[in-house]
Amino acid sequence: MGVCEFHMVYVVVQMAPPAALHMQGQEPLTASMLAEAPHQEQKHMLGERLFPLIHGMYPDMAGKITGMLLEIDNSELLHMLESRESLKAKVSHSTLLLTYSLLALSIGNEVCGKL
Repeated sequence: MGVCEFHMVYVVVQMAPPAALHMQGQEPLTASMLAEAPHQEQKHMLGERLFPLIHGMYPDMAGKITGMLLEIDNSELLHMLESRESLKAKVSHSTLLLTYSLLALSIGNEVCGKL
């Protein structure tokens, strides 16, 4: 097909089980624990706890969504771990951004194919 290809985007919303700040095998994450760690380690600690929760909602996009959310301030990420509604809202927003990006690529590829 060359450089321009057509891509279709399907979004499936799945209900996830209730969130738990306490992940099995991990101690609860606190602001003081984060403060003691270097910045990159903080993001890693947050990502380890966010990924399973996001995977429960969007298994196929969990890695990408987690990466997007890790760009957010750590205090807001901690809030998302404590508030299931806050996490759901940010994850929903992220999936919309991903969907729109893929749709824009799809339209661009379609137009490019007609040139």
